[in-house]
Amino acid sequence: EIEYIGKTFANGESTFKWRVTDNDVDFHNRPKSVTIGWTGTCCAKDTEWWFHNDNKVKGEQDKYTCNTGLKFDEKFKNDMTEPEEFTIVMHGNVPEVADATTLSVAMENKAFCLYKTPGPSCDCEPDS
Repeated sequence: EIEYIGKTFANGESTFKWRVTDNDVDFHNRPKSVTIGWTGTCCAKDTEWWFHNDNKVKGEQDKYTCNTGLKFDEKFKNDMTEPEEFTIVMHGNVPEVADATTLSVAMENKAFCLYKTPGPSCDCEPDS
């Protein structure tokens, strides 16, 4: 289950948040990575997620989903049934637009799900 939590703007930064919940008991369907992509040019300043390891966040195309964006590359553990939040911080007041973000979840069994959610509109320069 994917939920877009929303955008906040403070101290010259836009923060976008999503929540991913894995309720499937089949470990083959366990998420092994989440990729959050958007169109246009926005520079991510910071990220936050449950694994807390910057080395596991890369800007790239996910080879299973073909989604390009920030890839949070760590498999969900079997006991992770609570929602997990994924946060991207961008410089400036980046506009929020419906269906601006493609969020992909690659599963352990090589299946994947794609979701369109609200998110950053990077087709213009952000307001400071």
